[in-house]
Amino acid sequence: ESNFLIQTSTAPTVTVTSPNGGETWKVGETHNITWTVSGDTSQIDHFILGYGTDGSYNQYYIDTTSSGSRSYSWTIPNTPSTQCKVGVWAIDANNNILAFDSSDNFFTISSPPTYTLTVTISPSGSGNVTLNPSGGTYAPGTVVTLTANPSIGYHFVNWSGDATGSSNPTTVTMNSNKNVTAKFE
Repeated sequence: ESNFLIQTSTAPTVTVTSPNGGETWKVGETHNITWTVSGDTSQIDHFILGYGTDGSYNQYYIDTTSSGSRSYSWTIPNTPSTQCKVGVWAIDANNNILAFDSSDNFFTISSPPTYTLTVTISPSGSGNVTLNPSGGTYAPGTVVTLTANPSIGYHFVNWSGDATGSSNPTTVTMNSNKNVTAKFE
């Protein structure tokens, strides 16, 4: 009489937990893609992460992570869409797919806000202000250097509003719409 042992294993299951539908993530923000794994994980070598903006989950490659990871810190790319999904593939050492899951429903990648810098010259015609970078409309966090340039017969006095003091040039960080007045005499 022989004794033998029958071992069974349960294939791994991957479940995407975030983003799983309904979220709105802005371009440039950082969010965690998260997933759970159940069953036999011994054959998982790594995970491949992808996403799509066309209703799919494999339009773009995100990254490859280790077999022990269950979260990935993702800086949201500049691909705005309301039809986004993330996919997570569990892969073995021979690059075979062991398990897969994607977001259950669509999430949104939205464009980042922009902020406007409005400059007023006081009195009118007494000078101008050069902005670097130029343009007047900026992404969040942009540091703008303002340089006051007096007209002939005037000199720069000070800044008021969202920039203060008499340093020339000065800077403002665009984290909201800003209004700055350059005063000349």
